[in-house]
Amino acid sequence: MIVTDPAGAVLHANASAEKMYGHPLSVLLGSNVRDLLVTDTDRTKSDEIMQQVVAGTPWSGDFDVPHADGRVRTVRITDSPVFRDGAVVAVVGMAQDVTAARAGRRHADRVGARLTQLARVTAALAAAHDVTAVVTAVVEHAASALDATVSSLSLLTSADTLTLVGIQGAQRWVEQRWASYRLDALLPGSEAVRTGRRVVVASRAEMEARYPALTGQMPEDWSTVFLPLAVGDRPLGVVSLSFADARVPDEPETEFLGALADICAQALDRLAALDEAGRAAGKLAFLAEASVELAGSVDFTRTLNNVARLVVPRLADWCVVHVANGDGYRAVAVAHADPTKVAWARNLWDRYPVDPHAPFGVPQVIATGRSELHPEIGDDLLVAGAQDEEHLRLLRELGIRSAVIVPLTGTTGTLGALTMIAAESGRRFGEDDRRLAEDLARRAALAVETADAFRAQSGRLAAVSRVAEAAQRAILAPAPGRVGPVALAARYVSAFAAALVGGDLYEVVPRAGGVRLIVGDVRGKGLEAVRTATVVLGEFRAAAADLDDLTAVALQIDRRLAPYLGEEDFVTAVLAEIGHDGTLDVATCGHPAAMIAAADGRTRELGAAGSLPLGLGARPTLVTTRLATGDRVLLYTDGVAEARDVNGEFIDLDRVLGALTGGSADEALDRVLANLYREADHELTDDLALMIAEYRPTE
Repeated sequence: MIVTDPAGAVLHANASAEKMYGHPLSVLLGSNVRDLLVTDTDRTKSDEIMQQVVAGTPWSGDFDVPHADGRVRTVRITDSPVFRDGAVVAVVGMAQDVTAARAGRRHADRVGARLTQLARVTAALAAAHDVTAVVTAVVEHAASALDATVSSLSLLTSADTLTLVGIQGAQRWVEQRWASYRLDALLPGSEAVRTGRRVVVASRAEMEARYPALTGQMPEDWSTVFLPLAVGDRPLGVVSLSFADARVPDEPETEFLGALADICAQALDRLAALDEAGRAAGKLAFLAEASVELAGSVDFTRTLNNVARLVVPRLADWCVVHVANGDGYRAVAVAHADPTKVAWARNLWDRYPVDPHAPFGVPQVIATGRSELHPEIGDDLLVAGAQDEEHLRLLRELGIRSAVIVPLTGTTGTLGALTMIAAESGRRFGEDDRRLAEDLARRAALAVETADAFRAQSGRLAAVSRVAEAAQRAILAPAPGRVGPVALAARYVSAFAAALVGGDLYEVVPRAGGVRLIVGDVRGKGLEAVRTATVVLGEFRAAAADLDDLTAVALQIDRRLAPYLGEEDFVTAVLAEIGHDGTLDVATCGHPAAMIAAADGRTRELGAAGSLPLGLGARPTLVTTRLATGDRVLLYTDGVAEARDVNGEFIDLDRVLGALTGGSADEALDRVLANLYREADHELTDDLALMIAEYRPTE
C-alpha cells in the first residue's frame, strides 16, 4: 500500500511496497510516484489516472511499474480517494504483483495460437491434392506456426535414398549438399527414418558429437527435431525443424508434432495411392483406346501405323515398327509429332537397314521374343550400333536418350518388333513403360493376325456376303418419293471393308394423319441379321398401321421381337412420325438421334437419350417439335457416326451432314454420302442406312 497527497507525493508506504518496488521507505517517503514508479512512456496515462481519482472517482487496472533494479513489473492497482469535508485530501493505492500470472497467460496464449496454426496445417494436409501442397503445408506453414528457423522435408525415392523435396530458411549450399543422402548414413534424418523414432538434437555440440558428418554445418545456439514419416511399418521420409534459440518443443508442441508427422505421412500415402490409381486408369484407358483403334482396320500396314500413331507423343517421341522381311527387317511404320522428321528418319532406315546380326536391338528381340529396356542410352551404345561414321553422326542427330524394344508376338509367333524412343522430351523409360509397351505389342500382333486371317477368309466369305446383301436389299423396298406433305429419299450402303453385311434397315408406313418412319440397326452380321431385320420391318408395318401412339409402336416391336433374339442380340432404332401440320414426333431406342436441318441451313438433333434398344426392354421417351416448310429430317444408323478417316480418327459429322440443305431430298442424300466417302477415304467399316424426310405441305 502507498498513500500519496493529491499531487502524488508519497505520505506512507508499507513494508510490502518496499519489497515490491525495491526502494526503501526513506526513498519512497516524500518522492513523487510519477517520478519514481512510472515509466517515461506511461507518464500521460499516470497523470490521467491521478486526475480521475483526485476528482473523486476510484481507478483500478494493470500498470507496468519500474523496479529499483531496472526491471518492469506488472501490478494490479486500485487507487481510491480519501475525503475530508467533501474534498479529496489523499489517494490510497493498493497494488498486487501479477507479473508471473501475466507471463503465464502470455505463454498460454502463444501455445494456443501455435496449436491453432498447427491445426490449420493438418487441415491443409488432409486436403492436399499433390505433393507440392504437402511440402508447402509442412515446410512453410508448420515451420511458421512453430517459429522454426529452418524446415525441410525429405522423401524416400528408392529403397536406400532420401531426396530433399522442400526446404526453407537454409542457405543455398545446404540445399545442394543434402539434395539426396543415403538411408544407412550416420545422419539424424536417416536415423529417424530407419528407427521410426523422433530424433531431438539440443545443440551444435551434441549434433557434431553424434553426427560427425555435420561438423561445422550448424550455428552454435540451434536445436533440431527430426520427425519420421511412416504409414504402419512402411517409412516414407522425414521432416526436420530447426530453432535458432536452441528451444526444444514443449510437451503440447511435441504431442502435436507427432500428430503432424502422422497426418503428413497419411497425406503422402494417399497421394501416392491416387497417383498409382491414376496411372493404372490411364494405362487401362490407353489400352482400351488402342484396342478400338487396332480393331478398326483389317489392313496389315494400316494396323501397324495405327500402333505407331497411338504411341507418339503419349508414350514416346519416336515409335518404329519393324517386321521380318526375308533375311532382313523392314520399318513398316514410323511416327513422330513432326512429319518432316518422319521423312528424315525413313530415309535413315532406308540407307541403313537393321543389321540382322546385331547382338542387341530389333534382331535379338524378334529372334528371342524377349524385350530390351535401355533406360539410359550413352554414346558408347550408339557407337556399338552404328554401321559407319555417317551412320553414327545421324544416330547422334536423333538425340536418343532412352529406348524400349518389345516383340510383336501373336498366337503364331513373333512377327516383328516395336521400338519406343525418348529423345527431345528427356523421358527415361522404366519397367512400367516396358510392361505397357509389351501389352500394346501383344494387342497389335493379334490385330495383325486378325487382318491376315481376314484376307485369307475374304474369298470364302465373299459368296456368303453376296447372298446376305441380296437378301438385305430384297427386304428394303425403295422409299416412295412422296407421302402426303413429305418428300422422301432412302439409301442402304454395304461397307467395302466388312466381311458380311449387317442388318441395317429402313421403312415408310403412310397413315391418314401423315407418315411413320423407322431406321434401325440389328446387332450382328450376315443372314441371321437380315432375318432379324425382316422381323423388325414386319412388326413395324403392323404396329405403325394399327396403333395411334408412336411409343406404343416401339413397345409392341420390343415385346414381339424378344422371342426371335439370342441372349446378346438387340436392335437399335429411331422411329419418327410427321403429321400433315408439320408435327414431328421422335422416339429413339438406343440409336443416334434424328438430325433436323432447317431451310436456312441450321441443324439440330432431336431425340431423347437413355432408352434401351428394341428387344432389351425399350421404353423410349417421345420428343415433339414442329417443322417449317422446307425443313428436313435425317435418320441414320451408326455406320455414319462411327466412320473413321485415314488416320483412324472419327470423321467430322458436321462436315458430312452439312450437305442436307439445297436441291431435292435425293440430291441431298447423294451429297451426304459423297461427303462420307471422302472423309472416310472411301473405306467404310460398317453398313449404313439413311433416310431424308422433307416437309413440303404446299406441293
